[in-house]
Amino acid sequence: MARRATKVKEERSASPYVLLLDAGNSIYGDEYPTQHTQGAVAIAAMNLLNYDAMALGAGDFQLGLETLRARIAEAEFPILSANVLVAETNQPFVTPYISKDVGDHRVTILGLTDVENVATVLGEDAQEFELLDPVETAQQIVAELRPQADLIIALSHLGTTRNRQLADTVPGIAVIVGGLVRYRSEEPWRSPANGTLLVEADVPSTGHAGRRIGVLRLQLEEGGIADYAWTDVGLGPEYSDDPEMSALLERYEALEGE
Repeated sequence: MARRATKVKEERSASPYVLLLDAGNSIYGDEYPTQHTQGAVAIAAMNLLNYDAMALGAGDFQLGLETLRARIAEAEFPILSANVLVAETNQPFVTPYISKDVGDHRVTILGLTDVENVATVLGEDAQEFELLDPVETAQQIVAELRPQADLIIALSHLGTTRNRQLADTVPGIAVIVGGLVRYRSEEPWRSPANGTLLVEADVPSTGHAGRRIGVLRLQLEEGGIADYAWTDVGLGPEYSDDPEMSALLERYEALEGE
């Protein structure tokens, strides 16, 4: 995370219009100190980096509902999912989408969760939720959002196959930032049906600490994307550890040792 912070600061120094986004499963971790702090250090680090939004992934439910709610409350950025509803109220469990102005453009960011895996993770507790099909949910919501947005981005923790289905069947999404990836693609995939860009920056694995970050540069025109450039960056030793992030991680490690 310390090298990620260095790269993020580099991008922000180069442009005033940067969105920092995450496709999900970033709260629950299998490494120290994320696991031992039940995701608290992950949220603190993302707060320090001023993330704009994150999708809720099924893996985040492994924290347990009480702890997950606590982590969501600690986040200073929106954690998004349009297709996970609270059964008792029929209201979204977290914020479905956000809209914000980026330069002269109104950008809407939508979150989608891999609900089949949520049901597996939660077991009997899954009855507390109404888990909606993500593609059908996106079709309905995007149709409502299109007149209000210059650009719609989906943070989609669905895996490559369903992300491509989403791109092909839901017109109006300009970019899908995909999670739950099994094989990393060097280049973005573009839907032949709708022109939607699908970018997938990283492949999660046991003990993996987010050693890659995707950088997508967009040139916009009225009606959509005029041009784009994608770089999938490996955060190797050429990136120094950011001092602020290193200090934060050290504080959490010290607390764990007490």
